[in-house]
Amino acid sequence: MCRARLDEATGFFRRYQGMVAKVQAAGHLNAEPIISRFADDCEMGEVIRFFIDDLQWRVNELGSALDAGDWKRVSMSAHELNGAAGGYGFPEITEAAAALEKQLDVTPRDITLIRDFTHALIALCERAIVGSADHDTVGNRSSGQAPQDALRTQP
Repeated sequence: MCRARLDEATGFFRRYQGMVAKVQAAGHLNAEPIISRFADDCEMGEVIRFFIDDLQWRVNELGSALDAGDWKRVSMSAHELNGAAGGYGFPEITEAAAALEKQLDVTPRDITLIRDFTHALIALCERAIVGSADHDTVGNRSSGQAPQDALRTQP
């Protein structure tokens, strides 16, 4: 790995080390719910609902991939969240997913850090799910259904 890439990864680690520690110390179930920046926008409500429905499935997928040590699936899940969450008003999730992606690019991989970053990302996603439920933006799809299937079965 070139020196610049190592410095970049180290910078990401330092930047998000505090975030991971805060999430772990607070315990994600006791932390404040995250509400979409667009929660008060009537036109965005249904779109946010689809994202939140998919988010539970993505949390399950991310946890499953982490448990299996399937770093490619963890990376794909983080990449998808990095690309999507900000557009639905969840920049915290985007930042955490970007940090996880960067950590996955570091060679050799620090599995403990990857686990910490993944747990922090999952905690943020769960806080968004709780926050959306509090603001009536959650749909009715079961958490076991894949996102693309949910879009096909919605009325």
